[in-house]
Amino acid sequence: MVAVLPEVAGQVFTVHWSLVSSDSAGAALFVLWPAPMNHDVCFRDAGFTDFADADEAWDANAEGLLSRLLAEMSTYGEPRLVSAALQQPQPWFRSLFRKPDVFSLRDQISLPIQWDQLPDCVVEFGESGVSLRTG
Repeated sequence: MVAVLPEVAGQVFTVHWSLVSSDSAGAALFVLWPAPMNHDVCFRDAGFTDFADADEAWDANAEGLLSRLLAEMSTYGEPRLVSAALQQPQPWFRSLFRKPDVFSLRDQISLPIQWDQLPDCVVEFGESGVSLRTG
């Protein structure tokens, strides 16, 4: 399925989504991805071809999409990080005296999308069973 969002600075931003699986209890897993996207070998191998370099307009659309997604999912309950929190880098000597700060929830969600080497982020929304995984 595809949704085309309004253009920002002349760039079309398309959101694709697909049902991955569902079960008899009503649980469903969906995948969501934007297009165009930066080149990705896994997507290419799966047959996806809409690649382009991200620019400021793309970033603005992606931020808007994430904001809308979080707002909708938050209707199921307060978001809560359940995966290990990503910590902000600090000089080694500072770690002798204090624990590192963790990134904000929004950064926890965004960073694994941008860097494959980071572990997935999992956020649950209240006790609803609704969750978001990014990576």
